[in-house]
Amino acid sequence: MEVVVAQLVARALTVDSEEGSSLPWLSARSRLKKRLREALGTAPEEPLGVLESVMAEADLNAFDARRSSLRWGRAYYLLGVPAVILATIAGATGLATAAGRVAAAVIALVSAGLSAAATFLNSQEQRKASGRLCAAWQELADDARMELIQRAQALKTGTPGDDVFGTTYWEKVLELHRRKGYLLRGDLAPEQITTDRARPEPLRSSA
Repeated sequence: MEVVVAQLVARALTVDSEEGSSLPWLSARSRLKKRLREALGTAPEEPLGVLESVMAEADLNAFDARRSSLRWGRAYYLLGVPAVILATIAGATGLATAAGRVAAAVIALVSAGLSAAATFLNSQEQRKASGRLCAAWQELADDARMELIQRAQALKTGTPGDDVFGTTYWEKVLELHRRKGYLLRGDLAPEQITTDRARPEPLRSSA
């Protein structure tokens, strides 16, 4: 058991640094995607690897959802603000002189096009939805991270492996995967799927 703990700690401390030094041109997100891609179709070598996989995937999806939210926010202002300004200019130009009516009509058409695009894309609601999805993915990642820390700490303090990776552990893993499935479908409603029965009991260290 001591060997397993040592391997887990060593991996946690060295994997990121080794990948960062060997692939300095890749961002942390790119390295994480590379690790997840390489893990496709394989099973973790240790039980804690299941939690590591959930945590990594949730962190990556939370990051992507946050970037999507920021992009939708920029689109909202890039389409909405010019539309308002052009509509104002069109009105002022049309009222100023009779000769300016053609230019005002062109400007009004551009403004209407921007407004229609903003309405069609519904960028403000898309931004909010992406923000909610980001928060849900991050919550899942944090739950997996805390569970991973708790189990690893229990191993370090001498708790038997059968107690650490008992029924409650696999119930928790199953719960996290169910939550991941809901989020992959874009369903944020089932927030109450965590039940008291699925929550792991505090781990007891061996005497």
